[in-house]
Amino acid sequence: MKKIIIYIVIGIIVIFNACNKKNHFDANFKDGLNPKDFKIELRIIYSTPRLIIFENGLAKNIPNGYGENDWIITYKDSVCYRIRHFKTRGKEPHDYSFQFYKEENNIYCQIEISGINNLKRTVLLKPDNCYNWKRKTNS
Repeated sequence: MKKIIIYIVIGIIVIFNACNKKNHFDANFKDGLNPKDFKIELRIIYSTPRLIIFENGLAKNIPNGYGENDWIITYKDSVCYRIRHFKTRGKEPHDYSFQFYKEENNIYCQIEISGINNLKRTVLLKPDNCYNWKRKTNS
């Protein structure tokens, strides 16, 4: 009987930890960039509408979704970038880090996603990346 109780307690702990896994989001702005000028959206293809994750300097929770995760970064409604992160397991949390900085009048974002599906890339935000991504969002 004692073994059964131990197994039940261990099972409850494992289930609680599995359900309690959350993504972590961090955005940093250097060189005088104003966080309120940026919007970061996420669309998990085939499962969720476009969600605003960061806007007006405030971050929201990132849902756990697997498959194609499209991140859309907008600066002052005119400079954009879209990056796709493929996530193989929806319940595995990731750490999302966005570092924005200026260099020679250009704005860059160093994106680092850590977890079971890592991604690290530095991208240039530029106006010609916006045309397909100005769509209605859900918050």
